[in-house]
Amino acid sequence: KPTPSRDELRLQRFQTLLAAPSLDLDALRTLSWNGIPAPLRMTVWGLLSGYLPANPDRRTATLARKRDEYAALVSQYYGSRADDANQAIFHQIHIDVLRTNPS
Repeated sequence: KPTPSRDELRLQRFQTLLAAPSLDLDALRTLSWNGIPAPLRMTVWGLLSGYLPANPDRRTATLARKRDEYAALVSQYYGSRADDANQAIFHQIHIDVLRTNPS
């Protein structure tokens, strides 16, 4: 059996830490200092910024609730995508998203 690479070991350390029933945010912060593996960046940044709860059992429900809140705010403040008044805004957002996330 081949030995895991350095990146695989690092990913395993993150996964172990994230799966713990009581997440140690200080340990996560320390482990993240030298970079966060790409597959876990969204989750780790959400946790470190306080956007997601440390309790793994509450993360999925919290993320779903926050996405619903965001969608409601977008509807409230920007109306419909078909609204002519917002076309310039949506066009600029589309350009910026492609520029900042080319993948």
